[in-house]
Amino acid sequence: MLRQILRFCLVGILNTGIDLGVLNLLLWWNPYVGPMQYPLYKTISFLCALINSFFMNRRFTFKRVDKISRAQLVRFTVVTVFGFLASVGVPSVVYAVLSIHSGLSSILATNIGALVGVGASLVVNFIGYKYIVFTR
Repeated sequence: MLRQILRFCLVGILNTGIDLGVLNLLLWWNPYVGPMQYPLYKTISFLCALINSFFMNRRFTFKRVDKISRAQLVRFTVVTVFGFLASVGVPSVVYAVLSIHSGLSSILATNIGALVGVGASLVVNFIGYKYIVFTR
């Protein structure tokens, strides 16, 4: 399982590169970023990374070579939504607790929350992908 976790993390690093790369490619193509362009660009870059995540985790991390089913795509989407909620919800709680009870600066509390959120999302997504999406 350690090998799967390492592969999962490598795929995550690649996904981050794809997300940032596509975003910056779009910015290079059209550098005007108004109130509608950024969310559109970020959505496109996120979806590119998400598509990569599905195929790379399916094949490279969890070694699935069978036919892709609609149910598998639905499970992937549901798990990813829960991962997203963990990546936003957990940091929000951590930030609220730290900002009220720790005396830390808002910036430090925000960044600690964000790091905890990355960890929470990683755990939710890995467990969900391993045991719900890419099961044998």
